[in-house]
Amino acid sequence: MVLEKLFPIKDLLNNRGLLFLYAAIIAVVSSLTAYFLFPGSASILTIAFITIAFTHFIRRTFGMTEKMINSKEEGLFKTYYVIIMSYAKIFIALTIIFTILFALAPEPFREAIFHEQIEVVKQVGHLRDQILSSVGNFVLPLSEGVKSTAFLIFFNNLQVLLTTIVLSFVYGAGAIFLIAYQASILGSIIGANIVNLFGKYTSMGIYGNLFAFLHGSYLSLSIIPHGILELLAYFLGAVAGGIISALLIGHYSHSKEAFSRTIKDVFKLVLLAIGLLVLGAIVETFLLLG
Repeated sequence: MVLEKLFPIKDLLNNRGLLFLYAAIIAVVSSLTAYFLFPGSASILTIAFITIAFTHFIRRTFGMTEKMINSKEEGLFKTYYVIIMSYAKIFIALTIIFTILFALAPEPFREAIFHEQIEVVKQVGHLRDQILSSVGNFVLPLSEGVKSTAFLIFFNNLQVLLTTIVLSFVYGAGAIFLIAYQASILGSIIGANIVNLFGKYTSMGIYGNLFAFLHGSYLSLSIIPHGILELLAYFLGAVAGGIISALLIGHYSHSKEAFSRTIKDVFKLVLLAIGLLVLGAIVETFLLLG
């Protein structure tokens, strides 16, 4: 692929600006390709094209992690720091790019590229309204409402985590699909807040757009406390699934010691991911009901 020659893996890992540019090119080209060739399925195919484009990058990054495991023993996070941060950087870059696309793209393009994401946001909003209505109208006692809400949020996020692990296990870099999808949903939420504020700052001219971006981003900050915990859990799950996949085809098994250590690391990563989801569900519940 041309981009692989223009953007060497080591340069992408060491230069955040370069990785952002790389992600921006991929996201824009993917969305335009999906929009003009497959307008009826553009929202999902955009994510699929992004996944394909990042596959080589993720595989090479996993390869670098394997060398660290086979060469010397490191702490859990130090060993997998590169791949976890790679997922995080890709997510942040894609979220920013999707936010800009949602806010500035013409309406027909926005509706096609973000159709699925907009529907998901509506469904989540409807579900939250039902939960608040049930607790507020004393259909459920407050303590029971908190427990039920936390369990519902945790169970939903656990499904996403398991799907992330399975995708990463089956396709190696398949977890990028869900990470990119989550980034597009978050980008559509922030972008919608920005679009709704454009009219408020019209009188300020070009500076009004900047204020709308800042104000819209500020209104989206409520997602951050539990969102960070949930996303980190998904990143850990993606790493665990990718390692399991690699183990089955002979990687991470340079020695019995390395193989045994890698298996233990996978269990630690999954357990830590589940723990983060529990904490995230508790935080989101109190933010929702508080």
